[in-house]
Amino acid sequence: MSLRYFQRLIRNHAGIHIPKEKFSMIEIRLNPRLKALGLRSFKEYANYLIADPFGDELIEFTNALTTNKTVFFREKYHFDFLKSYLEKESPSDMTYLWSAACSSGEEAYSLSIICNLIAFSSPRFNYRILASDIDTNKIEIAKKGIYKKNALSNVPKHLIRTYFSTIHEPFENKVIVSEKLKENIKFRAYNLTKKNNNIGISFHYIFLRNVLYYFSDDVVLKVLRSLIKQLNIGGLIFVSLTETLHHLDLGLLPIGSSVYRKIKHMNEKT
Repeated sequence: MSLRYFQRLIRNHAGIHIPKEKFSMIEIRLNPRLKALGLRSFKEYANYLIADPFGDELIEFTNALTTNKTVFFREKYHFDFLKSYLEKESPSDMTYLWSAACSSGEEAYSLSIICNLIAFSSPRFNYRILASDIDTNKIEIAKKGIYKKNALSNVPKHLIRTYFSTIHEPFENKVIVSEKLKENIKFRAYNLTKKNNNIGISFHYIFLRNVLYYFSDDVVLKVLRSLIKQLNIGGLIFVSLTETLHHLDLGLLPIGSSVYRKIKHMNEKT
């Protein structure tokens, strides 16, 4: 059984497209699963996945092939934009934000820092953050909120002093995120590409950054439609600075670099 089986499986399950020229990546990332299961070939591993009655190995398979690269305040422009925007907005009863591909949590905690700064100067401001990712291992890391000190290279020193504490482990210093940041975040394993994915919350701000380029065009449109349906009219969606939604009829108006405001319900026929 060729590596094309794994290519099809990850696309069908998670919407991730891996081109043929990157098949070596599939081999490298799946080899540890073969060793963990005591399997001798990719054919045996494919059969194992097919026979897996509960889908537990499908989770491990997906985790292995998911690319997660993130840092605190990645693409800082967006966090500066959000802070400025929030400062001009009148506080509502509750502001809901969604970090829709949060990886190991750095983006969600960066958002929480911004919201805490707003709440400090505007006590009426209340917020909740949903942070989701398909990789269950990364979600567990995010929940713990423990990172190597060098992960804070983009975080200003005064914010490090306020929102992080040092924990000393043998041979390595790490930091843990303050409970003040954690208390308003809910981390959840979530597959953006599955049908009937309504969270049941109308969000004011959605961050969907550095994930769309892993999807084929049809999956991109499917994911965007699903998320934008859950965005309030007037709410903002942020995509990566390397991505654009200008060519898509989704009821959005560009108001900044890769920042869009929902101005109407999207045309379901497009």
